Amino acid sequence: MPGVDTPLLVNERKFTTAVQPSAFLNLTDLPAGFIGVPGALKSFFTQGANNIVKSHFGAGVGSVQNFTAFFNPQTATIVLGFTINLPNQTSVNKFDASLRQPAALQEFSEAVSQSATFLGKVTIKDKKVLSDLPSEVGDVATGMTIAAEAGGLPLLVDTISFRRGKIAALSLVGSLNARNKAIRIAEVALKMDQYLRSNSSR
Repeated sequence: MPGVDTPLLVNERKFTTAVQPSAFLNLTDLPAGFIGVPGALKSFFTQGANNIVKSHFGAGVGSVQNFTAFFNPQTATIVLGFTINLPNQTSVNKFDASLRQPAALQEFSEAVSQSATFLGKVTIKDKKVLSDLPSEVGDVATGMTIAAEAGGLPLLVDTISFRRGKIAALSLVGSLNARNKAIRIAEVALKMDQYLRSNSSR
């Protein structure tokens, strides 16, 4: 499948101290047209995120925090973001290793297949490492994009996972219409990282 042999795209910088975000991602950070995801659906996404974290990292890595979910009904675009506290150096090392390609791409592909089943049967059509990963996001970061078919509809999912100090973060933009995506994944990740940087300086 295209993209599996793409070279490693991981930005590595000096390990810094932990940060404690008090704010994360808000509607005001997004273009007009987005609304908050209803509570029941948000709980579904939150549980799915926790399941992915547990299955991918195992014991020793904290649970999902600062979970945010927004939806643009006009463009059928969803934006998700969350953080994970990494309690020690072992968990930091485990998270950093999880960003290595192409293994991370395969893990993300499987996660999309499992988590998007509410739309119907999911078939992965293409997967590749994100070509325009912003170099300034996180101390360590990688990005991926998945093209799939879900319930007979085209689905495009972009994600950037990164670490800032002892906080891991994941940003995701999914759309049923790739031509009308309301926001780029790079914009979401940069905004999230901005919050982490801001809180680390307090």
